[in-house]
Amino acid sequence: MRFPHHFTVILLAIAANAHADSTPIILEGISRHSGEPIDYSLVLIIDDQSAGIAVQGIGCLGEVSGKFQRQDRLTWVLTASDPDFACELVIKDNEDETVETIQGPGCSAYHGAACGLSGVFSVPGSNGLAPVFDPAT
Repeated sequence: MRFPHHFTVILLAIAANAHADSTPIILEGISRHSGEPIDYSLVLIIDDQSAGIAVQGIGCLGEVSGKFQRQDRLTWVLTASDPDFACELVIKDNEDETVETIQGPGCSAYHGAACGLSGVFSVPGSNGLAPVFDPAT
């Protein structure tokens, strides 16, 4: 997969705030909640209790970072760290090699009009996100 030049800048900005042991997780777009196909991907970088997520695609740009908390075995919430632009992104592992993301109110400030943070994404080479955090699962 080739990443657009502008995407590299976003990914490096997120990575600069992460520890060396943080590994980017590529979430490849499948569909929007409306059923329309998605032609962009998300890159998730997690570092202990914080995370960053970047949107990459043609004509699509976006990034949000903040506190990363687990709600249950298959659900996490990323809460933006900027107090002036509240945003919560729910990330759910569907246990079928896909992940569903649901952006809350205010998250539109973190991405362009051509894309978003909500949708269904595949996790290539994995069985979803739960095994990433719980290798024994």
